[in-house]
Amino acid sequence: MINLKSSLEKSKTNEEKMSNQLQSFRLEQKLVLEEQSNRLKICNEKLHSNNQVVLKLEQDLEEKVRENKEMKSSIDANKDVTKALQRDWEIRLEISESQLSMLKSKLDSALHDAKKSWEKSQRQSEELKKYE
Repeated sequence: MINLKSSLEKSKTNEEKMSNQLQSFRLEQKLVLEEQSNRLKICNEKLHSNNQVVLKLEQDLEEKVRENKEMKSSIDANKDVTKALQRDWEIRLEISESQLSMLKSKLDSALHDAKKSWEKSQRQSEELKKYE
């Protein structure tokens, strides 16, 4: 019986040890889980912050792309206007050169006519002098 009693006491002692070890283990696990949970929260906060930065950068990039498209469109429009103005001035120059050529031709013709008329007038004047 003493043996049984002793065995029972040993068993209780072992049970208490096991219970204490289990409680200690549970406490350690709880602390580990809390630490991991805190780390996870910090990581989530950093991730959220990084996502906000990425979203802002994406928005800025989209804005820059839009601005670049507008600038390119404006440059293309300016090129078109410049080409149209250049062509307009080329046409005006062609017209001016054509008109200048035509005026020169008319002036040459008028000068030629005036010279012939003057020569005729001189001949008539000489002929009148002969009769006088």
